[in-house]
Amino acid sequence: MNKALTFKNWRSGGKYYVLNATSPNKWTGFQESVIDRLKKNFDDDFYIVIWSDRSKENDFYNIPFSKLMHLFTDEHKTTGKFKNRWTAVIDDGNFLMHANSRLAVSINDDYGNLHIEDEKFKEIIRSDLESFEIENEYFEGEEKKRLSNYYERNPRLRIAAIKAHGLECKVCGINFRKVYGDQGDGFIEVHHIKPVSTLVESKAVCPINDMTVVCSNCHRMLHRSKDNILTVDELKRMIITRY
Repeated sequence: MNKALTFKNWRSGGKYYVLNATSPNKWTGFQESVIDRLKKNFDDDFYIVIWSDRSKENDFYNIPFSKLMHLFTDEHKTTGKFKNRWTAVIDDGNFLMHANSRLAVSINDDYGNLHIEDEKFKEIIRSDLESFEIENEYFEGEEKKRLSNYYERNPRLRIAAIKAHGLECKVCGINFRKVYGDQGDGFIEVHHIKPVSTLVESKAVCPINDMTVVCSNCHRMLHRSKDNILTVDELKRMIITRY
């Protein structure tokens, strides 16, 4: 049996939109109401699962919606008889919205992929968020505290930042797994490069350019003076000049 049929589908409250596609090009239609329901329940942390042959165990694509979300816009909806939906085909490992090569995303890595490691990584992040406090004490006023929580504790931003910057502190270079073994696996803190006090809620945050990763000690040293939050390079120079 195809493993795609073992995923908990959205109808049962799961985070998978499982679709039986027509062969051989795996043509599929996506209902706006289903996408909206999944986004409401999981933001962009859900999967599009496309399969066609029940007898082939690993013949399916398990695609993180975050990889495709830029294609699911009003501009790309179908018109005519079947409104409020999108259609796509899969060709040579590419997801093509409306079979348009200019609206293509490579999904080779998602073929037969259960994404177990990704889910494990997300669980580590969620567990870490419950286990330690980010520097709320360094920001005055409830608004700044709330923004600090949003930008530095938001799970989606943290996951994206860690995937972009890795698990080694950008100041001192420590890797928690190398030092603490399994206890330190996947652990690092996320630091917002631009002081939270200068931000407004509507600002779009880029995990690559606006955030970085640091260890707990360096994170606290960066924030130690609320009136003079250091940059990563400034703190790094302080360490270098001492040794």
